[in-house]
Amino acid sequence: MGKSGAGKSSLCNAIFQSRVCATHPLNGCTRQAHRLTFQPGERRMTLVDLPGTGETPQHDQEYRALYSQLLPELDLIIWILRADERAYAADIAMHQFLLNEGA
Repeated sequence: MGKSGAGKSSLCNAIFQSRVCATHPLNGCTRQAHRLTFQPGERRMTLVDLPGTGETPQHDQEYRALYSQLLPELDLIIWILRADERAYAADIAMHQFLLNEGA
């Protein structure tokens, strides 16, 4: 999870060492949950690439509903922050929302 353009899909591509998620240098590409499953050894793990926050209030409202729906399935949330940005208000607001939802 994280803001649109933070690198969530790029991280998935790096983990899988191939282009399993679409990326764009300027615009967010992910509009729905994208499940990626791999099996390191005897265990199976599913990563869920999610749409990013902070694009528009309408998208944020839509994505909050998606996040609320997915939260019960998740064992771990990895929040991606851009290293070259200090404007974290949208990140903090979404973090608080997730905590209120039981994350």
